[in-house]
Amino acid sequence: MSFAGVKRLAKEHPKWLPIVEECLECAKKYGEFAGSWVLNGVKKKGIKWFPGLRTLVAYGILKRTDVTRSGRRAYYIMPDMEGVKKALQELGLLKHK
Repeated sequence: MSFAGVKRLAKEHPKWLPIVEECLECAKKYGEFAGSWVLNGVKKKGIKWFPGLRTLVAYGILKRTDVTRSGRRAYYIMPDMEGVKKALQELGLLKHK
């Protein structure tokens, strides 16, 4: 599902692809991660803001797992990291590792 979701996202909302890349990095590093951690990572790439990760949940790329801090911080997992990685590689965004 995630492979197809990334490919569809690339056609419909290509500006989201750097955010997907950062989510993949967070998923590799932490397993479960907060949206704010992704924002901190993409700020280094020049993206100042994005409207949360619900779009990536809708495309099947992420799954929301928990909410803490009085409902202000959502946590996510990436159920199919390999599918996301493969799609990003096919799109030329990741080197084959």
